[in-house]
Amino acid sequence: DGSLLHAELEVRLVPSPDGSASYTLATINDITERRLAELRLMRARDLNAMLSRINSAVAHAEDEQSLLADACRIAVESGYFGYARAKCAVAGADGPTLVEYPSSGGADRIGPTEALDDPCAMAMSSGNAVEWRDLTDVGAPGPCASSALTRGLRSVASEPLRRGDAIVGSLCLFAHEPGFFE
Repeated sequence: DGSLLHAELEVRLVPSPDGSASYTLATINDITERRLAELRLMRARDLNAMLSRINSAVAHAEDEQSLLADACRIAVESGYFGYARAKCAVAGADGPTLVEYPSSGGADRIGPTEALDDPCAMAMSSGNAVEWRDLTDVGAPGPCASSALTRGLRSVASEPLRRGDAIVGSLCLFAHEPGFFE
């Protein structure tokens, strides 16, 4: 059906009992399920290592803005995410703070941060996590989805950030793989 198959192949030469001819015997074992399980375990290990690095950043953060910047950088450097953005009402700052990685200086940011299709803004306004499995399935993509697709990003998840009971921001992660956040 065109899907990828992982296999172990064993080939050996087997002589006939009378020695008149030799035959090739090939055995193919489908190890696709085992390989996919190995890849899931590897991803889980890598993501746990990323979370451990972010936990360390939380423990050593001097201020909220540097913590947000470190969290975005660590997420992208993990190799699973192509872009990360956090928007938060940082204590002591005038208005919300926006950090992103890689930094674009605002010129090439993935969509405006207040667009109707911005998952960061959606998570902040609803107070719930937002996940888009595949941006190519968005019927009429707005600025955020269009910008992400242009960069080869296919899925996004955004989590609201809370200080006590108040929602003060959101953290958005964009992945190259569709369905990454399942």
